[in-house]
Amino acid sequence: MMTPRAADHPLGAAGDGELLHTAVEGEPFVDRVETAVYTVPTYTPEGDGALAWDSTTMIVVQVSDGGATGLGYTYGAAAAAQVVER
Repeated sequence: MMTPRAADHPLGAAGDGELLHTAVEGEPFVDRVETAVYTVPTYTPEGDGALAWDSTTMIVVQVSDGGATGLGYTYGAAAAAQVVER
């Protein structure tokens, strides 16, 4: 079985030769996932009594599916972006 490509999808091409994830008919498909990680310093060191930190890490994810795009974010470890990309 050949891997489907965005250009072959009935809703149109998302990118030239970009790979698509196979979806069950009638369910949404994802043709693009982009992640970004931002580390923002805090004004002063912060803590909760057990841990202390001087910056906050934000993970931003943008997902597209043949015309619709969604944007989401969370705070956590930068490694979360690698999990989303897989």
